[in-house]
Amino acid sequence: MQLQDSLGDGFKLNDIKMQGFAVTPDGSSVLNNKVIGIDAKTPVLEQEHEVNNQRSNWLLKVVEDSIHINCLNYANWDDTINYVCELFQKIFEVVPTTIKLKIIGVNFQVNDSFVLKEEVAEVDYTKLFNKSKYLTENIWESGSLWHLNSGWFSGNTTYGNELNVLNISTRTNVSENINLVVLIEHLQQYTLIGEIPDISRSDLIKSVFASQHANNKALVSELLSQEVKDKIGLT
Repeated sequence: MQLQDSLGDGFKLNDIKMQGFAVTPDGSSVLNNKVIGIDAKTPVLEQEHEVNNQRSNWLLKVVEDSIHINCLNYANWDDTINYVCELFQKIFEVVPTTIKLKIIGVNFQVNDSFVLKEEVAEVDYTKLFNKSKYLTENIWESGSLWHLNSGWFSGNTTYGNELNVLNISTRTNVSENINLVVLIEHLQQYTLIGEIPDISRSDLIKSVFASQHANNKALVSELLSQEVKDKIGLT
């Protein structure tokens, strides 16, 4: 209840349980029902999203040795990262002081979707994408449905090794009103050199996320056509 009370903003918490069975020598089974974490979400709201217009603004999960925070109604970077750090701080405040906390890795994932409502015989992806190093040549001839997944390491001497995973996929028949959706997922995973020494230092956490945010903007800027960047305000 302490975390429930501190989070505010209408977060509703639920236990995450691990269930299993242990068989005893006499053949009977014992249920193992252990709480391994919590998940939470803000109230479901009507939003201006084409794929799914009813969902929470925020999802939160604390399980074993990781914390997951998902922003599902993105407005701007400053507001978002400030709130993420606020949530981190609230979580850290309820952990017993006898536990030594350290941050040794940071993941950052951005999911973008582009929806094509009009029914077309052929899709011209050059209106959405540049012919950049991130796209293989065969997708231009693959029709409306294709899937691309790639990963690479890029050197980052400030924070440690950085793994990038780029996943681009298309799908159809999401609903009666949507014919084609293009999904772009970019995951960055930092394995930090050492650790963030003081988890109360939100400026340190922000600096790591800011680096990842800048990297994602650069990737997406190279990936998307100028026409699309103008429409979504990406500079």
